[in-house]
Amino acid sequence: MPCVIDLDYIHNHPVGNYADVLRFRPVSDETKEKLIFLYDKGYSPVSALKHVKQSLEEENPEKFDQLLADRYHCPDYQFCYRLFMKEFNKQYGPATYADSLEFLNEKIVTDFNQEGKDKCIAMTQGKDYLLVAICTPLMRRAHTLLREAGELVFVDSTGNLEPRTSKVIGCFNL
Repeated sequence: MPCVIDLDYIHNHPVGNYADVLRFRPVSDETKEKLIFLYDKGYSPVSALKHVKQSLEEENPEKFDQLLADRYHCPDYQFCYRLFMKEFNKQYGPATYADSLEFLNEKIVTDFNQEGKDKCIAMTQGKDYLLVAICTPLMRRAHTLLREAGELVFVDSTGNLEPRTSKVIGCFNL
């Protein structure tokens, strides 16, 4: 008994439309490096993506539409934002309150004190407060050269800054 197979080329998806496939490609290393370079220059994710699109149009005006649809060359905004946050966290640390305090203590306070070769910043954290004391090089010089500098202090209070009722009180010697 012979068997006859009839093949009908009917698909449940568009055939030959490669733009749908290209938008799922991984982003190239060259594009990632370009974005990181732009972030280091101060670009935001939106402005960096706009710059990438403009450079693609300048370099390949005849293929611009195809390159724009290809994620390998032109990433989506979500990718740019995630890459920006990844690079931002590498340079500036995480954005949570506890991690920010740890980052502030490790990077800012320690680095500034080592750079100045003296203890210029001190930080203390209590249960309900954070106290940061800063003595700038100019203040230190005034204290060493003028005896009166330690006797006169200007106090400036800003009041509430955030919903947490943070207060900044500046004490400046004259």
